[in-house]
Amino acid sequence: MMTPVFTASGPVPSSVTDAPTACVLCSQNCGLRVDTDDNRVVAIRSDPENPFSEGYSCNKAYRIGHYIHHKQRLTEPLKRQPDGSYQPV
Repeated sequence: MMTPVFTASGPVPSSVTDAPTACVLCSQNCGLRVDTDDNRVVAIRSDPENPFSEGYSCNKAYRIGHYIHHKQRLTEPLKRQPDGSYQPV
């Protein structure tokens, strides 16, 4: 069976770091292998060595890079100010 691979920006560079992790988008926490380059996700695939998911992953996991690198993602805690604006905490 062929493992699907998500590539965010074309061919995977040779300086890629391969890391085991788990999907957090639902309660199943499927095992994943994530390739990163310069702290950016470049490829995601299911992890056949994960003892719980045993290589299974639904399609949601392959979009994690979209959520991590989205331009509207909060990267620090914010506190609402009396005027309605937000101040980093």
